Amino acid sequence: MPAPGEPGDETWGGVPYEERVHVGSWMVPSYDPELDLIYVGTSVTSPAPKFLLGGSDLQHLYHNSTLALDADTGEIRWYYQHLNDHRSSCPSESEVGSSGSSSGDDGANSGRRS
Repeated sequence: MPAPGEPGDETWGGVPYEERVHVGSWMVPSYDPELDLIYVGTSVTSPAPKFLLGGSDLQHLYHNSTLALDADTGEIRWYYQHLNDHRSSCPSESEVGSSGSSSGDDGANSGRRS
């Protein structure tokens, strides 16, 4: 998670850095020796729901993301946030049982850092 002053800090809406404790590694990282990158998947903000961490309308980088880290420095080379809010891909209560499909922005975000 970004620390104060780092890119993405503003996406946490002023939540103190010490309280950004609910994002973990999704699985064991992978290493690409050709690109010298380590790929890490992160979980959603859990067990605390996002509304307890500054609001569900915030992006909360780098939760629910894949990060490519420079193996030598640990710096983020690029990231992809799969869904800002995993519930945005689920049908609403009014759509359950209907023949219509849910379409909309999945909130996915990506960025390249150097």
